Amino acid sequence: MEIKQNTIYITGGTYALLIKALEQWIEAYTDVLNPDFIFQINPVSNNKHIIIADKRLDNELFFFLVNYIKFPIKIEYNINLKAYTILESHFTGKQAMIFINENDKEFDNVNAVATDNEILKFDFGGKSKQINNSDVIFTLPDFQLSDSKHSKIIKPKEKKNYNTNDNTESSASFQLNIIIAICVMILIATALFSHKNFSLYNILVFVGYGLLLFGEYELLQHPKAYKKALVFSVILAIYGIILLLISHTDEKDKDIIFYLSLSPVIFLLYQKPIRQKFIALYGKEPIIERLNKDSDFIYGLVLFGLTAATLYLLSLVVTLLP
Repeated sequence: MEIKQNTIYITGGTYALLIKALEQWIEAYTDVLNPDFIFQINPVSNNKHIIIADKRLDNELFFFLVNYIKFPIKIEYNINLKAYTILESHFTGKQAMIFINENDKEFDNVNAVATDNEILKFDFGGKSKQINNSDVIFTLPDFQLSDSKHSKIIKPKEKKNYNTNDNTESSASFQLNIIIAICVMILIATALFSHKNFSLYNILVFVGYGLLLFGEYELLQHPKAYKKALVFSVILAIYGIILLLISHTDEKDKDIIFYLSLSPVIFLLYQKPIRQKFIALYGKEPIIERLNKDSDFIYGLVLFGLTAATLYLLSLVVTLLP
């Protein structure tokens, strides 16, 4: 039997739900998929389906796809699957059967058994290791591709867009405009009328703006809103540097204001790549309201941790300057 590269054989589930799962995965990975990639799903019978991914899809993305089809987000079905591909890296050229170990509770890896029955485990951090499992051997699928008028072809969109509604994009931009306007008015009023509480109000603006960016995370899913937030954060950082140089407030207060003024821009510089990595790993947006979930909690912890660590390291560097 001839097996196409990057093919998934599925038993269980329905045609409609499998299409939905495949579309979700493609949507989540549009940023890293070539727009001319082709994904095809073929129904063989009521409970047997074959997904053929583009042969140019690399091992890492194909492993993500296999894992997502097995464990989709907000789709309930019970399936068994086997996938086939040609291994890359130092396993170059080996044909392998990809499977999910039902007893593995980590959910973020796949296993591959080569034609010589060597078994490898690939995690989504890019690592692989050989494992011993004599119960699994390389086998061919027990059904094959057949011509079907019901097969569906899906291609990635030209550009990633989580919310295609222009009104949603405009709404996000409008909300951010309001937040920025409030911050600017407070800073101006503080500079003109509140010399006594000058440091306190500046600190509240910097901290409040940073927390709003974290809490209103959906705004940052829109490219225009993210860029606008980043530009204003840079302006705040410049303002903080100016205060450090010319302000007559207490030296300790000046230092606090300076470092807090940098926190929004540092946060945003980390937020975008970490968010994209999260989507690549889990096939969904991080949800701040669900920080009790392991993946979302780790996302929030990493963002806060990296921002705080960067500010701390920066303070150490500043103390070493003459």
